[in-house]
Amino acid sequence: MVDPKDHIYIADSEKLIIVYREADKPNTEQVISFFDYVNELAQGREFDMILNLSKASPPSSAVRHEFKKGFKGLDRFVKSYTIFFGKNFLLKITAKFVGSSIGLENYSSCNSIEQAIEDLSKNGE
Repeated sequence: MVDPKDHIYIADSEKLIIVYREADKPNTEQVISFFDYVNELAQGREFDMILNLSKASPPSSAVRHEFKKGFKGLDRFVKSYTIFFGKNFLLKITAKFVGSSIGLENYSSCNSIEQAIEDLSKNGE
């Protein structure tokens, strides 16, 4: 089992920005434990989420189902989603389909995790 602490961290504790790096080959148990860990980090507070999908493989329908449940559970807490695709050109092309199939319809993309953190940290100043 992949440890969520190796993939998810708080990038800015003041603004509460959580970075979620998907496992290379996600499975349902891993997705459930990852979302449990995000909820633990957030402690019921609102936050911005950066999703790093740069190395993730296409999810199975069971994994997409768990993602959808996980994102639905975060709806009331997440202020914004930013997705980093890296060089995963195919995923970037299919992002609208993949995003809507897992419950993400409103998100922005970024060219680097560092830039997304900086932009979100400055937001509102």
